[in-house]
Amino acid sequence: MLIPQLEKYFQKYGWEYELIENPLGLISGFVDSQEKQHSLFVSVSEFYINFTLPYITLPSDEHISAQILCKLMTLSFDWALIKLSLDNDKNLYLSVEHLQKGFDYTHFELSLDLLTEAIELLVTS
Repeated sequence: MLIPQLEKYFQKYGWEYELIENPLGLISGFVDSQEKQHSLFVSVSEFYINFTLPYITLPSDEHISAQILCKLMTLSFDWALIKLSLDNDKNLYLSVEHLQKGFDYTHFELSLDLLTEAIELLVTS
């Protein structure tokens, strides 16, 4: 029920997408102003819709990694709805999560707008 709704929202937003089954959701993406391609994963769980954007893998140089993380933490102060995550392989993700209940196109549009604006801010600063 929710996947067809998300497909309609992607079409309305003007982005192409691909259906995935495990985890259930959609894959899309965009190109930033620096011509870098970014993938976006929209997954659906029992109660939540999660918009996840892989950002970067932190470099092995701890000093450079610390600079990147410091910059992100400073920027995240203004990103009330965006979560930052780091996995065991030092891959950094930006994400926005919504409850399924009451989810509509305005939530969808807000999520994509927030994530694309965050990436633009990161690549231009």
